[in-house]
Amino acid sequence: MDETLSGAHASGESAPRSAGAPLRLACIFEHSIGHATFQKNLAGQVTRWPDVTAQWHPLPFDSNRRWPPRRLNWTLRSGLMARQALRGVTADALFFHTQVPALLCPDHLARVPTILSMDATPAQNARLGIYGGAAQKHAPARRLASRWVAWSARKALRVVAWSDWVRRSLIEEYGLEPDRIAVIPPGIDVRLWTEGAGRPPARVGRAGDPVRILFVGGDFRAKGGEVLLECFERFWRRRAELHLVTRTPLLAGPGVVVHRGLAPNSPELVRLFRASDLFVLPTLGDTFAQVLVEAMASGLPVVASDVGALSEVVAHGETGLLVPAGDAESLFAAVEALIQDPELRRQMGAAGWERARDRFDIARNGRRMVELLLAAR
Repeated sequence: MDETLSGAHASGESAPRSAGAPLRLACIFEHSIGHATFQKNLAGQVTRWPDVTAQWHPLPFDSNRRWPPRRLNWTLRSGLMARQALRGVTADALFFHTQVPALLCPDHLARVPTILSMDATPAQNARLGIYGGAAQKHAPARRLASRWVAWSARKALRVVAWSDWVRRSLIEEYGLEPDRIAVIPPGIDVRLWTEGAGRPPARVGRAGDPVRILFVGGDFRAKGGEVLLECFERFWRRRAELHLVTRTPLLAGPGVVVHRGLAPNSPELVRLFRASDLFVLPTLGDTFAQVLVEAMASGLPVVASDVGALSEVVAHGETGLLVPAGDAESLFAAVEALIQDPELRRQMGAAGWERARDRFDIARNGRRMVELLLAAR
């Protein structure tokens, strides 16, 4: 088949890569909001590496298509789009994020060294409810997808798990051998968020200025915006400002500013982070939430839900506070503690900046992912 990559080339027309030539990498990406940001961050680094040339194939996710079972439908659609994208492509290695588009590409995985990058397993998505809720209603489809994931993971050269949370699921629920998994979190361009190599200064406000609370979440309800807004209106409206970045249409009440059209990594978004005092993400279901890393890199203390792998992003009590998802009382207590204590905000913000710099820099983490493929040459 001319759509199947074979070794170093897709059809019989392309010569194999010569010794010392750059690794030809084809990258297949799910292109919903968080995944699109990861691709943008990774692509920005790969272009700087002389030993790698990359082709990028984003697969747009149409969230308005609801043909049940939804996740299986996306598996079929993304798999077919991936096969179409790879038709005639010359590549020495493949990088899939997430594993879903790879499920219909078994011939590619069998012939070409492949990395599967995963922010969650199907079982974890199902338990989260927000992202996997539809799949929970279709157990046969979920079981089929799980078998495909286990098979694909074994065919891949390595699986990159974004977190230990994902690693544990792959081992315990899918039987994957531990040495086939590399835990490498996604990263951000830390320099972009910190104005260069130094830690961003804490926002300097006058005594009595309202504390600026920032929330960023495309789906306002799923990211916990409703419970945050309710708490703000009941308790903090006279002492704080609430800045909301979301796609959801909202009416802004007193003390609330709604920001629309701010693109990921945009100068406007970066400035908004730097002008804030506190970042809050009371999400109802999430896997990793890269926006928390952006907040920490901006020197902000964070309050977030203890779901998915967020406890691996936020060091509770050190860089921020974690609360049970959907628990308005716990959310109030955590945010209130930081509103009342500027020194605690400063300390947690400084610790968060160091954590973002040391653990979540895309220049380092992206290179670690690609090195897995370079080592297999």
